[in-house]
Amino acid sequence: MTRKKVIIFCGLLPPPVHGFSEINNRVLQLLRKQGETVLTYRSRGSDDRMGQVKSILLDLVRIAGDMVRFSPSSMYIGLSGGSGKLVDCLFIMMARIFGIEVFIHHHSFRYVNEFERSAWLAFKIARNATHVTLCAEMGEILAMRYGIKASKFLTIPNAAFLDPLPSLVPKRSRDYDVAPLNIGFLSNITAEKGIFLFLDVLERFKENASVHAIVAGPVEKQIEEEFSRRVKEMPNVRYVGAVYGEEKRKFFSDIDILLFPSRYRNEAEPVTILEALAHGVPVIGTLRGCIATIVKENYGMVAKETEFTAVASAFIESSITNESPLPIMSTAAMESFQDLAGIGRLRLGQLIKNLAN
Repeated sequence: MTRKKVIIFCGLLPPPVHGFSEINNRVLQLLRKQGETVLTYRSRGSDDRMGQVKSILLDLVRIAGDMVRFSPSSMYIGLSGGSGKLVDCLFIMMARIFGIEVFIHHHSFRYVNEFERSAWLAFKIARNATHVTLCAEMGEILAMRYGIKASKFLTIPNAAFLDPLPSLVPKRSRDYDVAPLNIGFLSNITAEKGIFLFLDVLERFKENASVHAIVAGPVEKQIEEEFSRRVKEMPNVRYVGAVYGEEKRKFFSDIDILLFPSRYRNEAEPVTILEALAHGVPVIGTLRGCIATIVKENYGMVAKETEFTAVASAFIESSITNESPLPIMSTAAMESFQDLAGIGRLRLGQLIKNLAN
């Protein structure tokens, strides 16, 4: 009888639900689906600092004991974007002491955009670890900044983790005087995620009955008042709250174009953009992280933050006049996503296989 492999899994899991925790969870489920024994650590966050310290210390004691008891074959670690990397360093050090192969999954551009000593320390300790990146550009910058060998990178786009959708048809062109063009925004609603930049674009079409907007997502408390005031001043903007599951699918079905005007410095590869492309929704995004690698000019645009309002407005205008035919862009978006997801799933399968070997 073949003995099951034991895998150490280190990473935050939902709740809360966000891109980082959700992708970690998908990897964990895939490993369990393979029938492997997976030991999880740092599986939940805590708002209480003492609670965090206690949880970390308990995990360190557990992981040391489990490494002696189970002799794991590998460690998967969803690397933290912030100060949590110092804790990740301790887990990686444990793996090195016990001679366990390490796989580091990168989700943030925080230490990619700028050199960070904690990231340098983690990679120095990890040495010959496999580094999983979201796009080739992410790997190239990490290699240049931290001296990681090019052969140690495996690129797996987040598209690999999204569930296949039922057969969808591309968006159709129509008379926008009768049925308006719907522009969408889906994210945590914060200034950093670009909600006010989005509203600046829609402000230009406030008197145009051919353009409407649907905004979805939970609103950050700090901007609730300003957000509510601006939406009330714009009759062409409708706020529908947070959407999940079937409501999210309906959101993508109802919109024609997604604006993703993120100002978040450490934006990586937003799952929302990938979901939009999967539904055949063209995207206009800001030049952040891996966005330029997944949004191409035949079904969208990427612009600098300072140019976003002008670029997005021009794109919307051309869509209304059918200079940029929606069905053609929609088909291209769906095909691009399918290609990206197909390549990603092959590489994801290789990662799971390597973790289990």
